[in-house]
Amino acid sequence: WALADTSLRIVASAYGTTMEDRQHNWRYGEAMLGRSRSALGLGDIAAARVRVDSALAPLRFGLGEAHPRSREALALRDSLRR
Repeated sequence: WALADTSLRIVASAYGTTMEDRQHNWRYGEAMLGRSRSALGLGDIAAARVRVDSALAPLRFGLGEAHPRSREALALRDSLRR
């Protein structure tokens, strides 16, 4: 999980260089969704929540609300809030 998180952090930093990228680039959102899953795998629920929250806006903006990846992020966020 740690190696996956490191790889996804590199991807996220490449696609999320500006605040606008972080809000609109679906690739950044996808990387952050992956980082959220990695954090969950490492048992860090707090980090998983923060990362999935940062994944939602760019996924919804870039792919749309109904896209499977957007729905997956929303479901993960909701499951982490229980």
